[in-house]
Amino acid sequence: MSEKLAIVTIDGPAGVGKTTISRMIAAHLGFTCLDTGAMYRAFAWMLAHIGKTAEDLENDDSMLSMLGNLEMQLLPPLEGQENGRVLLGGKELGPELRTEEISCLASEIASLPAVRKMLTAVQQQMGRAGRVVIEGRDTGTVVFPQAAWKFYLDADPEERARRRVTQMRNRGEVGINEAALLQSLMARDEADRNRSIAPLKMAEDAYLIDTTDLSIKEVVGEMLVRIQIEPIE
Repeated sequence: MSEKLAIVTIDGPAGVGKTTISRMIAAHLGFTCLDTGAMYRAFAWMLAHIGKTAEDLENDDSMLSMLGNLEMQLLPPLEGQENGRVLLGGKELGPELRTEEISCLASEIASLPAVRKMLTAVQQQMGRAGRVVIEGRDTGTVVFPQAAWKFYLDADPEERARRRVTQMRNRGEVGINEAALLQSLMARDEADRNRSIAPLKMAEDAYLIDTTDLSIKEVVGEMLVRIQIEPIE
């Protein structure tokens, strides 16, 4: 049996609180936090910035090489902000990574095998020493299958859409079409679950938490108890 690594994986669809929860868990344990979604969003932002699409990326190896050669560094959130930042090729990216356009494009490029292979290797390199909390869609199934503690968070689509709307409004966005956002979120769920490589799914040994009716504090508390009662042997 493979040796367990001191790693916490948190998988699940958009809007279940993975990013906030992962930072709280990491702070409590004294671990480093890896936001894999931010890495895909950073690639998506760069594509959009140069006027390219996921299809362009899939059909042009030089574009993939260009992205792969950009230096990427994950940065913690600024004071008073929830989401972390990414330093990509010397440019700091923050709120611009969280738009609906970038979310959808990130989901598209996440289905490309070459992109996933590249970023999975980067993530594994970042977490090879352990003591990390990593969140995403396939962190417990593909990136770190030997993680000691695996969690899968879920919630009703309507509740997840409500949370996303609240986040967007807190960022100052106006004129949000809530019905369209719900449909977009559900379409992204479908794409993530049915992609051919590293689909969104719960690892067989993951602990499931439905966050629909739970506060962030309640979810974090339940996870910490689980970690405490299942120490690495």
